[in-house]
Amino acid sequence: MNIFTAVVKFVCSSDMRYVGDNQTAVINATLELLAKYGSNDSFTIDSVAWGKTAEQIAKMDDGSIAFIAGQLNTLKVDRGDFKESIASFKIEEIIAPMDMLIPFNMIGISGNVGQDVDVRYFDSGKNNAKFTLAVRRGKDDPDWFPIEIWGAPAKVAEKYVEKGSRVSVKGHLKQDSWTDKKTGEVRTKPVVVADQIGLEGRNQVSESSSETTQSTRQLQSSNWSDAKGPTVASKWEHSSNEPVEPAVEPDFDDIPF
Repeated sequence: MNIFTAVVKFVCSSDMRYVGDNQTAVINATLELLAKYGSNDSFTIDSVAWGKTAEQIAKMDDGSIAFIAGQLNTLKVDRGDFKESIASFKIEEIIAPMDMLIPFNMIGISGNVGQDVDVRYFDSGKNNAKFTLAVRRGKDDPDWFPIEIWGAPAKVAEKYVEKGSRVSVKGHLKQDSWTDKKTGEVRTKPVVVADQIGLEGRNQVSESSSETTQSTRQLQSSNWSDAKGPTVASKWEHSSNEPVEPAVEPDFDDIPF
């Protein structure tokens, strides 16, 4: 499973081109996503679309906002002294146009755990669990996703998840960034903040928060409801998000490269 839905702004798009013997349309676009509800912070990810979806995007103006769906992949980019993990969005469907950019994205992925879970408890009483998840992409090398879980689902991961476990997670995408103290370079990595975790033969465990509820209501009150195509509810059975976490500098141990 690899499903990613989000409300995005099309910052800029390349000229549409045609590839292959059947001259399939393809286009690249840079997308902007708001990072968190109640914040103006945002991040950008690269994307690609094929066929009729590419033709739709080619007709859109830069700055257009839309609710879209597809798959999220990760790429390894060589920066000389390190390899940076970059998120790439394969857009499969333009679900509906939007009037405004809101902090709404949902991701669901399943795969195999890359290492034993790193569990931490904080003085505030909060707890989190981190691990990496390898998600197969056909015959290609797997995409590696850093996973971060808080609260009750983190305790489930601590108890039941280990290297090699087959799990699925649902949550939202964020992008961590920090300055390398040795080189002064700004480093980034995509992180899936999961609020639901599913294990083989077990039920999903979820932790809810008002942030996603508020974000979902804002999306549902927008004018996409009359547009053609599936709705949020038809793609997801999801109503939760992670508790507000303490600021923790990303750990290189989370990156499996």
